[in-house]
Amino acid sequence: MVFFSINDSSSYEIKLWKAIKNKNIKKVKSVLENADKHNIILNINEKDEYGNKYQSYIISQDYLEIMKLFMEYTDKHNIILDLNEKVEYQNHPLIPLIWKNDIDMIKLFIDYSYKHNIVLEINDQNISKSYALLYAAKENNLEIIKLLLQYGNDNNILLILNQPDMHRDYPLLEETSNNNIELVKLLIEYANDKNIILEVNQLGKDDSYPFLCATSNNNMEMVKLLINYADVHGIILKINEKDNLGNYPLHYASSKNNMEMVKLLMEYSDKHHFILEMEVKNQFDWENYPLLHALENRNVEMVKGIMDYAIKNNIILQMNEKEAFGGFNALSKSINSNDNNSNNKMEIINLLIE
Repeated sequence: MVFFSINDSSSYEIKLWKAIKNKNIKKVKSVLENADKHNIILNINEKDEYGNKYQSYIISQDYLEIMKLFMEYTDKHNIILDLNEKVEYQNHPLIPLIWKNDIDMIKLFIDYSYKHNIVLEINDQNISKSYALLYAAKENNLEIIKLLLQYGNDNNILLILNQPDMHRDYPLLEETSNNNIELVKLLIEYANDKNIILEVNQLGKDDSYPFLCATSNNNMEMVKLLINYADVHGIILKINEKDNLGNYPLHYASSKNNMEMVKLLMEYSDKHHFILEMEVKNQFDWENYPLLHALENRNVEMVKGIMDYAIKNNIILQMNEKEAFGGFNALSKSINSNDNNSNNKMEIINLLIE
């Protein structure tokens, strides 16, 4: 049996660990006050049996009020907390707070850093090469991203924008995938202000890329925003690129029956002197392709548009190509249409025959 003196700091540290793990704020406060009463300064770098320090454990458990008590205690004893010390998986302390969307704790850390002239290493990367801004983008959290951008500006830190992690994720890809136009605008504004060129054609996880995400989400505003950004910076968007499932922008635009988007893609390809892929099948969408999507949606304007584009660019549409399920080719799909508008059906059939 081990006995502790009332003036032995280790006895207080054991009690403190127990109080923290039980999330007993009153007990934590009592232990700290009793230690002061007996002129004992606790070792805040003390580790538990698993190698966790007080600070990292408090962060992992979202114990905001306990962290406030800790900061008050360290201030009282002229102890400075190391806000950049890595926690689990080599994460910067901000990262677990970000993926938990713990705004209050993040603000507490930022305020403490200003008070004690600590510069938070917000670009620090963990073992998967992820970093604070990327996690905030994954969490689709506008407020946290604004906090990070402001903190970077205040401390002359240029935030990482284009670097992918081990999963090939990067902020712009995450924000377009999350269909968050406000975050994309914010990222573009920051990049422009810092003279950073965003890697808008960079392939990410599953060979996806921002423009493909915008078309997948059927977000016309996002599509136009990316086109405008690319034009302003002399970038030609690679809109024929396919992800690992065979999806590409024209496939999405036609499958979602978005004629405005289809027109925009055709105009963009004309402007930049390349030809859109029109015959490529998606692997998991019944192996459909744009013309079959237009027929399936009974969209006469889209059928005309695709056929006119094909004629203008000397593309021979494979009219006899069949979808994987149902076995319909272009003509049979039109004939077997359930469209009650017979004029629509006949107009499409005549277009195909011609």
